Amino acid sequence: MRSLALIAAVPMLMQSCETEVETTSDIPSGLNHSLFETLDDVMPDGKRVMRLRYVAEDMTAEDHQKVADDFAALCVRDALPRQAEAQPPFDQAVISLANKKSEFGVFNPDVTQYFEAFTLENDTCIWEAF
Repeated sequence: MRSLALIAAVPMLMQSCETEVETTSDIPSGLNHSLFETLDDVMPDGKRVMRLRYVAEDMTAEDHQKVADDFAALCVRDALPRQAEAQPPFDQAVISLANKKSEFGVFNPDVTQYFEAFTLENDTCIWEAF
């Protein structure tokens, strides 16, 4: 079973930011997730990264194994449809789950946050092992 890393994000060149409110519990862990922010980053090498930031208020620091399968489900359900509409297309999706909202790229010791990255290729989310 893969392990999840605590996020220590470094902001890159932000192209756009939108705030959303969307709640779902149709993912493997059964936790309610709210998509509260999407970010479009352009990395120094020119690759586009879609960041989907979710809050699962019931998630605890001990839930890292419980939410492990949520990332791929969220990538397929939410990132791939956005990818299909994006021009130019994204190269990568980074899915993050936190127990409360936080400012992107700012460390907050009171927030439990996990993330996974996926290459978006041929209508597929390919998990990137760190």
